[in-house]
Amino acid sequence: MEPWSLAVPDWRERIRTGRSLLPELPRLLYEFLPKKSSKTSYAAALMVTTLLMNERPRAEFLLVAPTVSLAHIAFSQALGMVDKDPDGFLRKRLHVQEHLRKITDRRTKATLEIKAFDTT
Repeated sequence: MEPWSLAVPDWRERIRTGRSLLPELPRLLYEFLPKKSSKTSYAAALMVTTLLMNERPRAEFLLVAPTVSLAHIAFSQALGMVDKDPDGFLRKRLHVQEHLRKITDRRTKATLEIKAFDTT
């Protein structure tokens, strides 16, 4: 797997043409996202990517869903991304605690928690 980079060397051209300054996400994180509940899936993919690209030790990331049901779906999508990795890289690097809806990066000890705003 190639190392990820946020570098966008053609940023001047992107600004002139009105294109996004965000680099392309690694294919692994978006090739198996279902069309259903895409906002939730994209949010989960963004948070997993953020966790992996983070360099700050023990950083805390939080995804707050409006309902418990959507929090479960978001966590399920994030877990699916970890499980789908064909090389097993994500399974080795990330520690998943399903009962807490928490994913910990073993390298930086940074955590991603997916919680619900409405607990009912």
